[in-house]
Amino acid sequence: MSALAPGDIVVGRVEGIAKFGVFVSIAGTRGLIHRSELSWDQNPVLDVVHVGEELELEVLRLDLDRGRISLSRRKRLLPPLQYAKRNWPVGTTMRGEVTAIKSYGAFVRLPVPAELGRLAGLVHISDMPYGYAVEPAEFVSLGERVDVSVLSYDVDRVKLSMRR
Repeated sequence: MSALAPGDIVVGRVEGIAKFGVFVSIAGTRGLIHRSELSWDQNPVLDVVHVGEELELEVLRLDLDRGRISLSRRKRLLPPLQYAKRNWPVGTTMRGEVTAIKSYGAFVRLPVPAELGRLAGLVHISDMPYGYAVEPAEFVSLGERVDVSVLSYDVDRVKLSMRR
């Protein structure tokens, strides 16, 4: 353990899962990945990793006196928005699930890998087939799977259009 330092990249095997995080073995030493460091979203721990799985991790902190290692898996994963930009260029069409409907449009969850968390984009009412002629709730339903196209990305969100 004394050979490790914060910032080091290590491979660990999942030994145990608790509500607050995951215990991993790193070369015979036990470390903890807090649930907030497992993925970019707060998915239930069991949805993200499984006992016996090997993970690439970053060492966050070492407490040599108490023999504890704090680790992060999230720091080794692409943020969901970067994943989207890399895999779905502007113009890409995909299926997503309507997760919220507002007066100004609908939010659609996009199919990013579970370990990255969740990512939703906004389909503004003006980018729906009937535009301002109908309320979004008249056009889509919560939980409905719809085809959407990527219109643009900005710093922290995805703008989508919807096709029928």
